[in-house]
Amino acid sequence: MKRLLLICHMVVALACTVRADANVHILEVGLNGRCATYRPCSVLLSVSNSYPTFQDFELQVNLRFAPGTERPNAPQTYIHHLTLGPREAREIDVPIEPSRSGSIVDVTVRLPDGNVVGHDALDAKERMWTRGQYLVGVLCREESVCKDIQEQIQLSGSSRDRDWKNRNLELAMPLRQRSQWWSYAAASIIVMAIPASSLSPDERSALEWFARGGGNLVLLEDVFADATFLAGYRQVAGEHNGIAIGSGHLYRIPQRSGTALGSLFSGAQQELLVQGSRASWSGYELNSLRGQYATTFGFPSWWTLLLWLAAYILLVGVVNFLILRRFRRREWGWLTVAAISLLFVFALYWLASRRGPRQVTVDYMAMHHLDSHSSDAFTAFGVRVSAPQKQQITLKTPVNALLNTRSQLEDRWQYEDGYSGGFPTVQLGRQFIHGSDRVRYESWDPLPGSEITLHMQRRTSRNLRFAGMTAFPGTIHETVPNHLRNDTGQRFFDAIFVDSEQRRIWLLGEVEPGAEIDLSKIRYEPPALCETVAFTRNTRGFESKSDDFFLSEFACPWLDSRPSNIVPTRRFYGLSPGPAESAQPLGVRYQQRQFAVTEVVFR
Repeated sequence: MKRLLLICHMVVALACTVRADANVHILEVGLNGRCATYRPCSVLLSVSNSYPTFQDFELQVNLRFAPGTERPNAPQTYIHHLTLGPREAREIDVPIEPSRSGSIVDVTVRLPDGNVVGHDALDAKERMWTRGQYLVGVLCREESVCKDIQEQIQLSGSSRDRDWKNRNLELAMPLRQRSQWWSYAAASIIVMAIPASSLSPDERSALEWFARGGGNLVLLEDVFADATFLAGYRQVAGEHNGIAIGSGHLYRIPQRSGTALGSLFSGAQQELLVQGSRASWSGYELNSLRGQYATTFGFPSWWTLLLWLAAYILLVGVVNFLILRRFRRREWGWLTVAAISLLFVFALYWLASRRGPRQVTVDYMAMHHLDSHSSDAFTAFGVRVSAPQKQQITLKTPVNALLNTRSQLEDRWQYEDGYSGGFPTVQLGRQFIHGSDRVRYESWDPLPGSEITLHMQRRTSRNLRFAGMTAFPGTIHETVPNHLRNDTGQRFFDAIFVDSEQRRIWLLGEVEPGAEIDLSKIRYEPPALCETVAFTRNTRGFESKSDDFFLSEFACPWLDSRPSNIVPTRRFYGLSPGPAESAQPLGVRYQQRQFAVTEVVFR
């Protein structure tokens, strides 16, 4: 009898364990197991509630080290609170920042009392990197369609083309459909060979914003069979270089059975396809704005220090002893030298402290990526918070955006064990704690009222970066050839227009809302202007550390005369005092400044 009871207890315990472990599963890491450096990596989870009532859970995701690969960077930890209905199962897409140090994705589900009710782990060391290749994802369902697309991509072109594709392209198919716009970030190209009826509105939106963020979207129109998707772009005459959509491109393939798809992945066109756009994930554009306009705590220059040192030597070594000798009190030199030294130290400290802000300052920067067909912009937001005193500052985060803490190498997140690094990328949530306490993120959902707490030291600045969307009243478009109209509702206090085919730069100056620009009446300059200081544009009336802002940093790369794979393009760049506002400080008086660069692609 005792043996029977013991067996029953073992069976019950095993059943409970099986039920607990069944609450969470890692469905996929990355895009078909692939992630890209400096871009968010998706972890798709399935979480289920095995209880017959509503239940609160705490979902914890760790990116930790494999045994024997420990690094000084602390592992990333993410905490998400959710409530599931009776027997409800839900898929959750979690963004993480891929790390070459951390490779094991560990997921734990706990009840509010701390009891573990589910666990899953995956060693993704061999699966998380695209290994320097361009990832081509294919959305397809029918096996015959998938096989046909694979053959057209891999076997088209010459032997040299196929060799190039074997070395530089990695094919991922069939892709799982995703509802988040950042889930496709690891891919350079997405081929849509799936009926429109099988995509939800959120999944359509995710693909559209993948393209606006710098991706290349290849649409097989006969398979998709829906003319309403990106209708404004599909009415434009197709070009071999694609149709500009944000900072990415849309490529229309009328028939799957034709040769258009194979031609797209052949010859020089295949290199244009993967290298022709500049994705917005890196946020490098914000560095120019931040370096030009953002607040800095300046220190005396080298020449200032040299003059102070010369004055100190003159005062201590000459004037001081001349006066003491006159009064026959040279023995007082032990006191006067120390007093003069302290006086110089405090004077130099006072001079340096006056070069920074006297109150909390928030500098908002933004880079808006538009095209001439739509008023929707993919935006890289930047925030610099500067504090003159040691204090804690809480920011209310923007809604429906992705936080990327990899803003600058010197801006590192401090961890509980004293090390710095990790650079996690997470979606906005309820609460973030930034400082030496712990890295903890509660709720990845972009809910209103999300907060980030910054532990600021005296005279320090912290940078944060977000990726999100901005809706303008209109865009900058061409009414007739060589005539532009500004319908963005923004006043640009400096603007330029660049045409890489004509190899010209038009210096537009100030552009008011609703203004029409006749390029034939505007002074233009040849590409050699990029090599001269005459290209600088004055920004009087705005505080900056230098007199000129170089919009050429954005325009001149498109005019590089060296052989390159840059797609011929026409682009507008405008500098304006906003919109750039994102995370807002709570409960503290602060001074804010906004600067934004708007890029509009015409081809």
